[in-house]
Amino acid sequence: MMKKTILGLIVMLLLCVSFVAADGDLDMTLTSSSLSGNPSDSVTFELTLTNGGAATINTIGITSTSLISGVNTITAPTIASVTGLANGTSTTQTYSITIPSTPAGTYVGSVTATDADNVANTDTLSYSVVVNSQDAFTLSTANLDFEEVAGRSGNEDFTITNTGSTTLTSFTITLVSADAEDEAGKIEDEDDDEITFTFAGTPTTLAPGASATVSAQAEIDEDIDFGEDYSGTITVAATGVGSVSNTMATDVTVLADICEEGKQGNSYDISIENPDSGDDYNPGDTVQIEVDIDNDDNKELETKVEVILYNLNEGKSEETVKSDEFDLNDDDSETIELELDIPSDLDEDDTYYLYVKVYESGNENDNCDYERVAIDIEREEHDVLIESVDVSPTSGLT
Repeated sequence: MMKKTILGLIVMLLLCVSFVAADGDLDMTLTSSSLSGNPSDSVTFELTLTNGGAATINTIGITSTSLISGVNTITAPTIASVTGLANGTSTTQTYSITIPSTPAGTYVGSVTATDADNVANTDTLSYSVVVNSQDAFTLSTANLDFEEVAGRSGNEDFTITNTGSTTLTSFTITLVSADAEDEAGKIEDEDDDEITFTFAGTPTTLAPGASATVSAQAEIDEDIDFGEDYSGTITVAATGVGSVSNTMATDVTVLADICEEGKQGNSYDISIENPDSGDDYNPGDTVQIEVDIDNDDNKELETKVEVILYNLNEGKSEETVKSDEFDLNDDDSETIELELDIPSDLDEDDTYYLYVKVYESGNENDNCDYERVAIDIEREEHDVLIESVDVSPTSGLT
């Protein structure tokens, strides 16, 4: 009886050995176990998988740990599995890691290949990614544009993001006018009236991957000239291992003083159907105006529409026309038609806009909005404006 039991155990052991051998002997190598790059670079590793066993391995799962450097990590990559690796053959499998904005250093992880049918048949290798030292940051916009009425301040935000691998410090933000004669931090008109720029929220330090929001303010003199192009360049600079800087353009549009407190609220959606931008008119013509207005508020609004012919060069209204007050229900729309007579004595060399102002009657400080279109006013060659006639008496006439 004892002999039979021992013989049975020997047979089972041989069967187990045969089973393991049939599953194959999995071996893995890396073409390179350490690669380097800068943040945003992609590094690609190449694995060679060899089946040294006597049978095909049906499926090989490949996984990686996260890569670690001190308290910092790079997320583990996803690696595709391999199927049908015949005995005595090899295959290659690649995987890539996009280096994030993370502190410079050597990040170490491991990659493991496992026979899905026999988890004991596995191989593990260590590998690393070296993140180079790089000073880098981005700005959230390439153009920081302001639109504001003369005598007021416009505010616009932008974001600085550290996209490098070093901590950035000593940030400075400066503005230089497109006119080289202007004082730093200011844009001036021909009369030396100024648009002065200041910046709030400038970071003192910014770690890799971190962001900071800066508020830029453009304070516009009340006597600034209309119709001018006010532009400049904003430079953001910082220090890391070395120094790094980025720039963005800025333009300031000085708006007409249409709403008493500037644009207020979000109740109105305005669409000017007529005239179209660039339409031609002569002095004395009548402009047919059609505007669609939507009430995006959740209440009825007592509404008025005012159309203003605005001289951008002079910074003044040349002619206005108003609608009667009307009730505009919530989520409702209205089409308003008005006529505006163009004065006969306009300077055709000036620039003119038609402003369509829509506001809540008696509550302009809460709900006031406008849109505008540019129109061309040109006097026809045979159109002569006689401003005065001086008749002197002739000798002999009674």
